[in-house]
Amino acid sequence: MISSLSKIGYRRRLTAALICFLTLLSFFVCCKKEGFYIDELWSYGLADSYYLPYLQEKDSYMATWHEPSFYMDYLRVTDGEEAFSYGSVLYNQSEDVHPPLYYMLLHTVCSFAPGTWSKWTGLFINLVFGAVILFLVYCVMRLLTGVKGDEKGTALAAMTGYGISAAAFSRVLYIRMYQMATCAVLLVTYLTLRLLKESSQTSETIQSEKASRRPGGLVIRLSICMFFVVLAGFLTHYYFLIYLFFLTLTVTAVLFAGKKFATAGCWLLSHAFAGGLGVLFFPASLTQIFHGEKGQESFSALSQGGRMMLRRVLSFGSLAGGELFGISSGAVWLLTAMLLSIAAVFCMRCIRTDRVVVILPTFFFFVIVSVVATDDADRYLFPIYPCICICFAMLIFDIGERSGTISLALAGLMLVLQISSSVFAGQIAYLYPGYAGAKDILETVYSDAPGVYITKGDHLVINNILFLSSLRQTIAVEPSHTEEIPQILAEGGFSDADTLVLFVDIYFDEEETAKQTASLLHFSSVEKLYDNTFTQIYLLRKTS
Repeated sequence: MISSLSKIGYRRRLTAALICFLTLLSFFVCCKKEGFYIDELWSYGLADSYYLPYLQEKDSYMATWHEPSFYMDYLRVTDGEEAFSYGSVLYNQSEDVHPPLYYMLLHTVCSFAPGTWSKWTGLFINLVFGAVILFLVYCVMRLLTGVKGDEKGTALAAMTGYGISAAAFSRVLYIRMYQMATCAVLLVTYLTLRLLKESSQTSETIQSEKASRRPGGLVIRLSICMFFVVLAGFLTHYYFLIYLFFLTLTVTAVLFAGKKFATAGCWLLSHAFAGGLGVLFFPASLTQIFHGEKGQESFSALSQGGRMMLRRVLSFGSLAGGELFGISSGAVWLLTAMLLSIAAVFCMRCIRTDRVVVILPTFFFFVIVSVVATDDADRYLFPIYPCICICFAMLIFDIGERSGTISLALAGLMLVLQISSSVFAGQIAYLYPGYAGAKDILETVYSDAPGVYITKGDHLVINNILFLSSLRQTIAVEPSHTEEIPQILAEGGFSDADTLVLFVDIYFDEEETAKQTASLLHFSSVEKLYDNTFTQIYLLRKTS
């Protein structure tokens, strides 16, 4: 007995130590993050800008000279009176395309330091959820593999393998709601597995048919927990509902097959109440899902031809394979086919319900999101990255029960590939090297130079907000008004400026626009400073 308790204590300490170590690795990766994708900066704006979801809608945005505070005030809680203003967050999100829970959390963290802005507020949230995700991967694997899995360290291996992959690091680096959504996916998976385990044990121990129809106390407690998790997931990201739908469909079929009608009813009621309360709390959700811009784009994507759908599935397979295993899409599908074939040979007679409950929702989420996502971007698959690793780990574990040698070889291969994805293959995303250097040059060398931003006045200003705030005076000009730039500079007191920082959006021929502007102002040198994804930044100078 003492020996058993000692083993449990050792396993807990080892699990905690590994989670701390992997979180520390994520922290070091976060230190290397230099820049931001537009949506990351939008996270801060939607969370902290006071009843102003879009900066370009602010009065006198176009054709007016602005100081750095004009831009930075959009990203931060400007003073104590605007701190903890959740009504502002709800308003901003009702004008956006996503539910509000993550933004409310980000606003809460930022409200403790009004008047400041830092990448670490968003990264801190991601690091905390990242540690929770690692723990949930461990818990789910323990439920799936049982005592034998504990003896073999399967849950620890799966958690560690995922934690050192580029997928885990990329998700921590991306300041958006996907860490919360991933937690919600893993939590509903864990609670569902607990429900099935409880249902199975109840069937074996309860003799009375009348009693077996009543949900036990644990089932009720699990249903209450599920209510809160579903509510949180629904208010975090709408793609969570895709995974939840197939998970619920699968487990309901299992419960009905076992004549657990009361348990299924209790489970479904928790989902229904959570969905109803979510809509009451955030009524804009229905509009965003069925009539919003992103919702309409997603539904229209379902009408694509089969060839286009296949192309998108393969494209997302490439993204997932690269970040999880550091290999190309062709190799991913080949490796998957090999694993499935081996699994079929060794495990065809031991198909278990708990495996199906994880595999089916993960598979359908991957396929549907690959088709309906508005961009071919890895972030849409972030919520199921841990589930994909769990599915592979389950196959390896099941194979190990038939052949330890093959299982060990596959586990070793999986671990090597996951390490290679982050260390050797360079698959870690959202670092943006060179961003900080370019921003530093503007702040230290060219801060007094005027900045001219050629744009059509849309949301791309948020993409450049940190660069624009590095200059003391900037102005946004429509491309049809470029001929007026000399007059605009004169009115701003910059007629004698020998340097100009020019921002040109991707809608226009960036290089040609920069050359034309230089010619118009009689500047002889045009140098590209930085490619900011949707905008090119140029330095225009007069040379003697």
